[in-house]
Amino acid sequence: MTSRGTTPPGDDATGWIGPAALVLSVVLLGTNWPVLKIALRGTTPLWFSSARLLFAGMLYTLLLAAQRRLMWPPRVEWPIIVVLGVFQSAVMMGLLTVGVSIVGASRSAILAYTMPIWMIPGAALLLGERASRPQLVGLLFGAIGIVTLFNPLDFDWTDRRVILGNAAVLVCALAWSFALLRVRGHAWRVSPMQVMPFQTLLGGVLLLPFAAAMEGRIPRIARSWEFAVSFGYVSIIATFIAFWLVVEAARRLPAARMSLGQLATPVIGVAASALWLGERPGTGSLIGLALILLGVGVSAGFTPVRRP
Repeated sequence: MTSRGTTPPGDDATGWIGPAALVLSVVLLGTNWPVLKIALRGTTPLWFSSARLLFAGMLYTLLLAAQRRLMWPPRVEWPIIVVLGVFQSAVMMGLLTVGVSIVGASRSAILAYTMPIWMIPGAALLLGERASRPQLVGLLFGAIGIVTLFNPLDFDWTDRRVILGNAAVLVCALAWSFALLRVRGHAWRVSPMQVMPFQTLLGGVLLLPFAAAMEGRIPRIARSWEFAVSFGYVSIIATFIAFWLVVEAARRLPAARMSLGQLATPVIGVAASALWLGERPGTGSLIGLALILLGVGVSAGFTPVRRP
């Protein structure tokens, strides 16, 4: 999931490819949340994240090789590849998976998609941008939504493990927003798709020592069809295919439409988690989700997002 940057939209003669790619990516990414929770029954989060990234990186490499588009990126692209590999792949994916292993899949989906909200103050701090009035209104709605999620009636402030899990997902959203802010305005010398193998492989490799140190040198893997199918879905469908669809949609659609369309992702995540896992978010969580989505929707024109 990379920022739209300065890559010009591609030609879409039929006009339906971009919207179709956006809709399909939203469905795949939304249903990924409960599947990820199921997959984590069979292994530990950091080993899973590393394997997911390494496997997806190999698939991106094979895809680009088959298209004869695989190339070593020019030196000028490596700083942004490192930023994406560290913050968007390793930090974001690692903390997200740790959080999902502790917190419910639906709550994790809500917290992760606070990312556009964090980009508003982040752009002011890192890029010196002044927020417009709609962006400030969106930030206010989003902040109230986040506070609502952590009200004492719906959130147990005495459970340190739950606090840790929620904090991991929030930091994941911060890392994601930081990575996207760093690529805003980046003048790509190659297609963003051509850096995906390097970004994901770098993230997977960086997670390996942390997984070995914190979860044991030998990963615990369940020998079951449930784990095999869920790992395949998360790695192939929700990482490799869905991220590719996001890139294709972003090449063809305006940034504001991309941002608004992706608001459906956490909604689908909450609905799928209720259907498949029996999770029932509380009233506070639903109100918080509505306020966060309202905040993102109001400020949708602010962040030209290419993705997750």
